[in-house]
Amino acid sequence: MFVSAVGCVGGMVVVYRCSNCGFVLDVFVSSTRGVPTPSEVIAKYNGRCPRCGKPLSKPTFKDVDVKLHSKEFRDILAMCLANNKNACKKLLELIADGKI
Repeated sequence: MFVSAVGCVGGMVVVYRCSNCGFVLDVFVSSTRGVPTPSEVIAKYNGRCPRCGKPLSKPTFKDVDVKLHSKEFRDILAMCLANNKNACKKLLELIADGKI
């Protein structure tokens, strides 16, 4: 399982992906509640990727990508946290495109 964590002042996004096929297993967007653990994400899918069936395992340090993002990302995240549906859609597009 790959984990991407993208942070900026005011919030962060954590994306869990299957290391085999890239399927997005979980997306966490918040500035206040806790990030789901890899064990929770694995349990949610009964230990297997729903797309390719690969057994999910806890990520190692090399599987974790941490980034700080630009003002544009910060603005999109802030609008998404304020329940702006267009901003949330843009954020999901960035995740789907692998930019987060």
